Amino acid sequence: MAVAFAAVAPVLLIPIQNPDLFWHLSAGGWIWRHRALPRADWMSWTLPGRPWVDFEWLPEILYSWIFGRWGMAGLWALKAALLSAAGLAFLKLLDAKGAPKPVWPGAFLLWAAAIAHQSDLRPDAISLLAFTAQLAYLENGGALRQGAPVFPPLDAELIGFAAFYALWADCHAGLALGLLALGLHFFWHALLREKEMARRSGLRLAAGLLGSACGPYGLALWRVIIQHAGASAGLRQTVLEWRSPPLARPFWLLAALAASVAARRFFAKTPGRKGGSREGIDLSLMILLGLLTAESRRLEPYFAVAALAALGAWLAEDAALLSWARRPFVFPALLAGFLAFAAATTRSPWLSGRSAKPFDPVFVCRRTAEWLVRNETELGRLPAFHLWGWGGYLGWRLPGFKIFADGRYIFHELNLETSEAARSPEAWGRFLDRWRPQLALLPNLPLSFRGGPFYRAFMPRKDWALVYWDSKALVFVRRGAVTKPWLRRHEYRELRDDPRRHAGEIAQAYSAIPFSLK
Repeated sequence: MAVAFAAVAPVLLIPIQNPDLFWHLSAGGWIWRHRALPRADWMSWTLPGRPWVDFEWLPEILYSWIFGRWGMAGLWALKAALLSAAGLAFLKLLDAKGAPKPVWPGAFLLWAAAIAHQSDLRPDAISLLAFTAQLAYLENGGALRQGAPVFPPLDAELIGFAAFYALWADCHAGLALGLLALGLHFFWHALLREKEMARRSGLRLAAGLLGSACGPYGLALWRVIIQHAGASAGLRQTVLEWRSPPLARPFWLLAALAASVAARRFFAKTPGRKGGSREGIDLSLMILLGLLTAESRRLEPYFAVAALAALGAWLAEDAALLSWARRPFVFPALLAGFLAFAAATTRSPWLSGRSAKPFDPVFVCRRTAEWLVRNETELGRLPAFHLWGWGGYLGWRLPGFKIFADGRYIFHELNLETSEAARSPEAWGRFLDRWRPQLALLPNLPLSFRGGPFYRAFMPRKDWALVYWDSKALVFVRRGAVTKPWLRRHEYRELRDDPRRHAGEIAQAYSAIPFSLK
């Protein structure tokens, strides 16, 4: 296990990259200042006053408090601590499932590969920890055994479940997956007529549902979750992590491995197979999470936890398969594959040779924001358009700057509208006429359109002046929105810099742009 821990550490310690962190920090600061929870948007000029259920308020006040005392290094440490706790909970789950200890290191590497692309500071990490811990609890001492005394409905365990879900509901919407697991426990125990277990599972589910509605936003959280599920098709157009996982992601390897072991187990009649409700719960949870993950890669870590835990339990009952898994070449092969995957697909400084810093600004326009700070007197009052992924950082770095959109769910329709408008200069012109921004921050894409740079067609010079550029962004201001002396000092007639000088930076920035804008 020591080798596995050492190999996984560089992934757990990837610098923070999440651009949504900054609107979380803005919201956390607002809560600390007002001693209240937000009920409506105040950060944007596009949807001011729009009702907003901030169901991640508890992590936000924690982020804000830690950042105020220890800065980005403190948040980096928090991220590593949360993911490490989730990893330990996963090992506890393997233990509760009876997975043979020789397969733990390989399972841990596969778990780390599945979370590598979400090794960031985001409320999802809390949900992953809570989901894994609940599975371990249900599998281990917390599970009611046949013949145990029947506890009353208000037993301490049920109060604990209600409190657990009340807390989870204030951290992240991933509690729906935890309730799914409780529902499957109830279904299988009831189906197999395990009365005491079915009763206990049903009461746990009821306590969890009740607890989830006891937060400051009440049932409004579930309205948001349902709307989110209904908008998934639109989300996949604008948000990369809501799309299906590419073939290079561990999900497909895990899905193939789980399917092959399940086929052997059910069709080859594995000797020692115990079956029962436990097997039904494992298989159904794995299938449901697999189907959900095939639609949205964001759920890959949850599928990995369920699949690897089930595989561990099944290996314990299959001597032939366990003997193969324990062969000397298996773990070194998994280790080499994991390190190659992590080095090729993550931005871990320890695997790529870059300097390690708490925050990696790959997804934010930091230099552009600093330029806006220097010109805040002239530009700070102007309504601005920008990519939704830049909104959180801009609003945090320039507190008086009203954003166009950010990663919050209230902007999903607006982000989809932006994506559709970016398909042609004509549609883009109608979009600008509708919203009337006076400032526009566009991605500095290495693209040409109709024989010239794309911005010539999308931002006609008769209406817009290019006043700043760097490797990530082009900043345009509407003519007439600023004073003529300021515009004369800052306007560029055309970009003539050799793009090959900035090819690496532009390629990096390009990779962070929503697919629909490419």
